[in-house]
Amino acid sequence: STNSDQPKFALLVGVSKFKSPKVNTIPGCENNVPALAETLIKDYGFPEKNVVSLLNEKATKDAITKNFQTHLTENAKKAKAEGNEAVIVYYFCGHGSQYPDQ
Repeated sequence: STNSDQPKFALLVGVSKFKSPKVNTIPGCENNVPALAETLIKDYGFPEKNVVSLLNEKATKDAITKNFQTHLTENAKKAKAEGNEAVIVYYFCGHGSQYPDQ
């Protein structure tokens, strides 16, 4: 159960266009991220400033890692230190990779 005074943070990542011409584009990701951001803000009470979106060229490995640490992890730890359980959403839309089980 979520109460209205729980702090809420989201990091939404969408990569439709890739640097390598060998990688197919995924047109839906550019639309999914803003749609989810709007849903989190309007329907789930996430403050707009707490919803960070990284799209295409802004969704670098460094940017994703940095925002995961600063925006999600540090804010969750801060909330816990203040006696509150934060709600955290991480969303990724793009290509993934598979590796054989070692």
